[in-house]
Amino acid sequence: MPSVTQIVEGINDALQPLVGALEGVQIYPYWVRNPTPPCLDVYPADPFQTPAGYGPGRGLFFTIRARVALNDLEAGQKLLLDLLDTESPTSVEQLLTADGLGLGVGTGFPADGSSPTGYRTYEDGLGGEFLGCEWRLEVLT
Repeated sequence: MPSVTQIVEGINDALQPLVGALEGVQIYPYWVRNPTPPCLDVYPADPFQTPAGYGPGRGLFFTIRARVALNDLEAGQKLLLDLLDTESPTSVEQLLTADGLGLGVGTGFPADGSSPTGYRTYEDGLGGEFLGCEWRLEVLT
């Protein structure tokens, strides 16, 4: 079974095709307080795991968050829509479910409607804001 750090780095690796496909996008394998947008970061979701009593293995949940700057709302929204579009080669969903992150684990998105989110605003911790959205990925170990 891969470690949690290996899973987070596997998520990061699976998203790397976005760097070549979307101008200026940065991907961080960990939570980032004050990013340079556009960016995606990855961190444990809340709740983080299913209780062990639910059967063999366990589900670990991670948040993949995309944020764009507010100074060019049209360009930022187009980038977010490209990431949300499941038919696009820049689909976050497609990239994260293609091959089990190369770690031999199962991946998927909860069927409860919690992923992906619609647009949200995020504070940067320094008084600024970003526009973005999130995906909640379940990794079965």
